[in-house]
Amino acid sequence: MKYVKHFGTWGYILHRLSGLALTGYILIHIYLVFVALGLYHGLSGVWAVIRDYNMPVLMSKMILALILIVGLFLGILGFIWS
Repeated sequence: MKYVKHFGTWGYILHRLSGLALTGYILIHIYLVFVALGLYHGLSGVWAVIRDYNMPVLMSKMILALILIVGLFLGILGFIWS
């Protein structure tokens, strides 16, 4: 039996490949959302522990700024490496 290329064969192949590409695209974005949520959850927990200590307002704000800077750095690093 000889294989005959029909007109719709390329359309079918491209349809399947685009479906696989879109599935990968969606999975990558879902993964990035979970990374962002995990980072937020972890940094929020660190801030909650630090707030339990009674410290001056200025020191508390400086530590919060440090946590936000570290979180931003880790978030950018995570998105780049993903």
